[in-house]
Amino acid sequence: GGRWTQVGQGQRRAGERLAQEGEAVLGRATSANTRAVVLGETSGRRARSHAETGAYGAEGAEHVALGLQDAAFCVDMPNEAILRSRQSSYRTVVVVNQRVLAQETLDALKTFVRGGGQLIVMGSGMADNADAAELLGCKRGEAQDAPAYVKVGDELAVFAASFNVEARDAETLAMFRDGRPFLTRKRVGEGWAAFVAAAPGYPDEEGLMGWLMQRLGNGPCVRVEGPARGEHLVFSLRRKPGQVILH
Repeated sequence: GGRWTQVGQGQRRAGERLAQEGEAVLGRATSANTRAVVLGETSGRRARSHAETGAYGAEGAEHVALGLQDAAFCVDMPNEAILRSRQSSYRTVVVVNQRVLAQETLDALKTFVRGGGQLIVMGSGMADNADAAELLGCKRGEAQDAPAYVKVGDELAVFAASFNVEARDAETLAMFRDGRPFLTRKRVGEGWAAFVAAAPGYPDEEGLMGWLMQRLGNGPCVRVEGPARGEHLVFSLRRKPGQVILH
């Protein structure tokens, strides 16, 4: 019952010319974004092989990436292999609801943090990695399937589910309204690893992602002023030889 539009030969040739001319002007560019939200293929394989529908968590990762974009952060969404190949390019790596990462990915993230990187784990992220608790400095307990609330400036962010957290050698930076830890951070080498005891949704009407990053001392890539501040603007940094381009 859908409609199909046939593109004529002339329109197609015009499109091809436009793409070729654009390539000649812009040339090849690579990502220069310094924040990454991981989509782990390890969790994806487990979800398919064990029918664990909640294990992959792509929706949560997409929600966080959109929330970061709303807060004017330039964001990549790499899989584990791409992350490992480019980890030195990133300042911050976020893992949301990816229950398990490959051991080589976890080892790479440990090296990343010790060298000055910033790791943020949210919700059920890395819950099935046995040595994740040591890296995060906290013990994640049972999930609570009841509304949980966090004060975000003058707003109240609501989460449908959350985790109980025991902060061991991590500091607590923010709490749920009932006094449970919401945001913890452990210093590791030159960097740090943080844990958020719930997975944010979208739309991010309370500005939660911007608030979270601010609490962690992490500023946006772009400053937006004037009436455009209320719009959903998506920024991306691209690198060419001798240039960094903001799209």
